[in-house]
Amino acid sequence: ELLATMRLEVINSNEELTPKIDYDYLEKFITFPCGLLGKAATHPNYRNKGLNSLLRYRAYQYFYNLNIKYVAGTVIPHAPRTKLLKELGYEFIDNLNGWHRYGYQSENATQV
Repeated sequence: ELLATMRLEVINSNEELTPKIDYDYLEKFITFPCGLLGKAATHPNYRNKGLNSLLRYRAYQYFYNLNIKYVAGTVIPHAPRTKLLKELGYEFIDNLNGWHRYGYQSENATQV
């Protein structure tokens, strides 16, 4: 039985990153290659047990071993994980347009 999952990718260019986060200007803030984390999910019976934090930690170790300096992702403002991400040193950039291309439509602004 799968308990928790998280997508991890190494991204080599802004052209590769843009359709994955639906934001055009991240290259002004980061260098490539960068890490990309997203699409995390936990089985309902195993939520709030730190499994996604463990997966995130292991992803950081992987990126660190590849000498990757930046990790990107997207989040809905005020999502539960934003507090932890801020504590980890994440900086958020408002994407006022939200996700509107590449097959997904958000109802509000998002953050990168």
